[in-house]
Amino acid sequence: MRTNIRQVAALAGVSRTTVSNVLLGKEGRITPAKREEVLKAVEQLGYLPIRPSLQNRKEETRVISIALQDPQLVRFDFYSQVYAGVCERALRHDFDVLTVLRAEPDWAENRSSIRLMDRRSDGIVFLPTGEDNRATLRALVQHGIPAVACYDRDVPDGVAWVDPNNQEAIKGLVALLVESGHKRIAHLTYFVSTQYDFWDRKRAFEEAIDLAGLDHLPNGIVEAQTEVTPEIAKQLIATGATAVVCANDWLAIQLWDIFEAMGLRIPEDMSLTGIDNQMHGVGRGLTTMEFSFAEVGGLAVEALIGRISGKPVDECCYEVNPRLYERHSILRM
Repeated sequence: MRTNIRQVAALAGVSRTTVSNVLLGKEGRITPAKREEVLKAVEQLGYLPIRPSLQNRKEETRVISIALQDPQLVRFDFYSQVYAGVCERALRHDFDVLTVLRAEPDWAENRSSIRLMDRRSDGIVFLPTGEDNRATLRALVQHGIPAVACYDRDVPDGVAWVDPNNQEAIKGLVALLVESGHKRIAHLTYFVSTQYDFWDRKRAFEEAIDLAGLDHLPNGIVEAQTEVTPEIAKQLIATGATAVVCANDWLAIQLWDIFEAMGLRIPEDMSLTGIDNQMHGVGRGLTTMEFSFAEVGGLAVEALIGRISGKPVDECCYEVNPRLYERHSILRM
């Protein structure tokens, strides 16, 4: 059952008008003590103030929101392409796109994103999701606001998702290496608890090794915290691997640089693959799998429009399949 403003006012021992004024920052003559009582009641009851006139309206806004935790993210090629995909597909369906950046009020700190609850749009796309947004997604479901998560399937019931087919990408790269004669293959990833994609790709690597009938190398999965270090490169060499499947292009290029500094040649001494088909990898000749970021954004719009129109969640979740770019970072043995 949803908490209403009457309950907050009763618990705080003030009027509904006082509660409303505190939450809107229109405190006037409200004493610090009364303000504190209101905020305690809001916190205790988990109250989310949604304007009734907006919450109950039936008409569409023809607006899709994109929730960004950091506006600087759109400077990166990855995010800008997803963003462009959202905008292109929204235009095709005659929707406007709203980027939600407004900060939370101080009383809402560490709570579900209040700014997403005011019905300025018909639904919300998250770029990407992440652990910090779980409570927000649950609150959106509770209040009947359609939401789609990009690059994350581990979402609350009622939330649709769009995600790369990581299994297909990793298994395709391992199969290519096996076809090229490699039997000792390692995997370089990030510390897997940090992001769903890398956990999924690690699992896919283990399955691909089994599928190929290969032995799992001792310590053959190496995790970097943020950057690839010479110590990580030495760990990979110690496995006896002739090839490394990297969880993305950035890891592969860092590893490439370190190997070359150590006197190893790519691909003569070590074959490398990545994922994402980033420009810095293209220039080096890195073999990689590409997921269209624009397609992720476009499918997120399709998923959201499906949810807005009442389609079940399981009909509004999409996988984006990879495309292989084979270059000269793999040695055919």
